[in-house]
Order: sequence, then structure tokens, then C-alpha cells
Amino acid sequence: MATTLWSDFNDDVLSEIPGVLPAFAQHHVKLAAIEFCERSWVWLADQGPILIEAAKNIYPLPGREDDAVHLVLPGTTGNSASTSDSVPNSVTGDIELEWDGSPAVDWKAATLPGNATLISKGFQDSYWFAVTAVSAAGTSPLLMLLLNGVGYNSTVILPWSHEGATRHKVKVTRSAATGNIKFYTWDGATWVQLGATVPSTPGAIFDNPDLLYVGINAGAAYPWAGRVYRATVRNGIGGPVVVDFDPSRFTAGAVAPGATARMVTSETWTLNGTAATNIQSAVSTVARVQQVWLDKKPLLPKTRNELSDLYGDYMRADGPPVYFVQDTPGKLIVVPTPTGPSSGDGLTAKVVIAPTRAAVGIETEIFNRYHDQISRGAKARLFGIAKKPWTDFDKSIEQKAMFEDAISEAKTNVIRSYAGARLRNRAQFY
Repeated sequence: MATTLWSDFNDDVLSEIPGVLPAFAQHHVKLAAIEFCERSWVWLADQGPILIEAAKNIYPLPGREDDAVHLVLPGTTGNSASTSDSVPNSVTGDIELEWDGSPAVDWKAATLPGNATLISKGFQDSYWFAVTAVSAAGTSPLLMLLLNGVGYNSTVILPWSHEGATRHKVKVTRSAATGNIKFYTWDGATWVQLGATVPSTPGAIFDNPDLLYVGINAGAAYPWAGRVYRATVRNGIGGPVVVDFDPSRFTAGAVAPGATARMVTSETWTLNGTAATNIQSAVSTVARVQQVWLDKKPLLPKTRNELSDLYGDYMRADGPPVYFVQDTPGKLIVVPTPTGPSSGDGLTAKVVIAPTRAAVGIETEIFNRYHDQISRGAKARLFGIAKKPWTDFDKSIEQKAMFEDAISEAKTNVIRSYAGARLRNRAQFY
């Protein structure tokens, strides 16, 4: 996300309002930008997917962070995230493991780091997905899947070096019937198989009752050094996600030992050792929800009064969700309450987001398109402050009018999809 700092507005604002301190001007630029984005719909984003849960109908819509939320692991023993053994994570048949993160060590250095755990269930007798250095410098690393005590490596090395903590996505699949193992890397658009299919002994995976770990082996060895953005386990190749480790589910400032978070797949994860997330205060927040889909089917917006007319106590109605309602901008309520988990793409939404007071700037695209308009909003606020050397109520009214016009124009641009599409008027019958 390219960001333009609030200070980049200052020259324009300060040139017309001498005597205003730069920090004071930045504050009012920020307030004007928040109002502009909230009311003009200029900042649209896709929110989701959120895996919908049984007997739950309220889902938060989080804002965005300065950087993608991730788990930070130092690469020493005892530092990890873990969740208890469960029926869903005890996959014994076809399995698919996916990991998204970045290394903090040079995997092509002369001194190789050895093995580093991505996802692990059981020490060496269930499933263990790892990066391994098994050969000379410059020819490592490989991906490794260890099943039932036997390790299987990719036939082609990963194209990794340190590269300033470059982010990578990898996955592995294994068929219980054939024993075939396939390793993959993500090229930014699609999954690409890494080397040849690797044979393994067909059959079930041993069901070890140990915890499931991210970042360390179940035997408390082979730690990962770097970041983890996501880790998932699927029951079946391309099957349902049964484990979804998502660091963004932790609260701001969550650090080990003992910080916990419940994931959308219902399991609770714990941070161990000195593991920590980078979660800070969100720099954007949801201003309004435009559209909502559940498993690609649209949900219809309703007011609370309309839902009361349909269901009475609509919060107690259960069944397949048909409608959505909001009692706060950042919270989505689906009605009726689902009786089972989502079966496909989960809950997705098109939302309007706006910067918060924790933001340090605004997206460069919006800055380039609406720089003058947001500056007018800041000037209207500043000129309207009473008993200041720069107080000028006439200019405040003038700037405010132009600011309001800009909001209306920006909203129209969004409705037209910035492409000159015609507006459609729909008759309303009462």
C-alpha cells in the first residue's frame, strides 16, 4: 500500500493560512481526510473471506494495518504458536498444508540453518512440513514433508535467499491412496509445482495426540526464524480448511507467553516463548458496508425494524442467512443465524473504509486524485476556529461549500465506476 504522509498536504494549507503550526495543520488535514473518505465512498476494499460459523451471526470487519499482520519468531527453541489436538486437525487421509511467511536467515549461506518448521503435528510420527538444508551452500533449501517418521524432500530447491525478509507462500499435498506428494510455490498469480511428484508409502497418516504447532517441531526443536502471515491445514486436497492460523485474530500488542486468539475455524491458538505479533492500531476502519455475499450468493440489507417485522426477535432466528444488518459500521450481523459453517467461499463484503486517527497518511492514489479537495476541508476547519490570527468565517464557509461539492462529485464518480457509466434511476413505490 503506497502511502502519502499528512505532511505532504502542509505546503498547500500553510500557504493560505500563515501562522498555523505544521503539526496543527496535519491534524486538521487528517480530520478532513477521514470525513471525506467516510462520506464520499472513494476508498473501497474487499473484506473477506470470513469463514462463517454455526450458531454465530456477528462478525467484525477489521480495518487495515500499516503492514500485513504477521507472527514474529526469533528462531530459537520454545518460540511458536500452538493449538490443542482436535478431531479437525488430526487429518489421517488426504492432506494439504499451506504456509505464508518470510525467512530472517540466508538459506543459501555457507553455514546452513538446518531444518526449520513451518507446520508440525507430532514430533516425527504424524505430519511435519518444513524447510530443510540437506546439501551444500547454494543448492539449498528444499521443502520437506515428514510423515509417519519418514521424510520426503522436494526434488528442486526453493528460490530463496535472505532478500530482506521477502515474503513467500508454499504448500504441499499428499494423497493417502497413492502416496503421491506434491510441493508448490506461489508465483503471485497461481500455484506452481516445485519439481517432480515425490512418491511415499500409501496409507493413512498416524493420528498423534500432540499439539499442532506453527514455527517449531512438536519435539520443541527445529524453530523457524522470521515471519508467519498464515498457515492452514485442509482435510483433503482442495478440501475444507480445518485449521486456519491467522495472526490478525490476536489483539493489538499480543505477545507470548500466554496470549490467545480464537480462529475462524474455531480452534484457540496460544503464543509461546517470545513469539509476538506486529499488530498495531488499525490505520483504517470500516465506514459502511456496500454489498455482502455468503458462498457467492448475495445477502440483502435490511434495517432492524424490517427484520423485526419478518422474524420478531431476529437475533434468535436460525437457518441459512438471507439478510444482513449493522448496528455499528465495523460489525456485520447476518440473519438468520447460520446453523452450520459456510460451505464454500465464506462471508465476503465490499466495504467503504476510511483512515483512522492512528493513520500516518493516506493512500497515494487518493492523495493524487483528491489532494485539493481534502485540503479545502482542512482549510474550512482552520478558518472556522474562533479568535485566532487566521480566523476568517467567510473563507471557512467558502471552503466548506467547495469541500461538500467535492464529496458529492467523488461519490458520483464511484457510482459511475470512474468510467462514465450512466446512472440508473429506480422508481420507489410506497
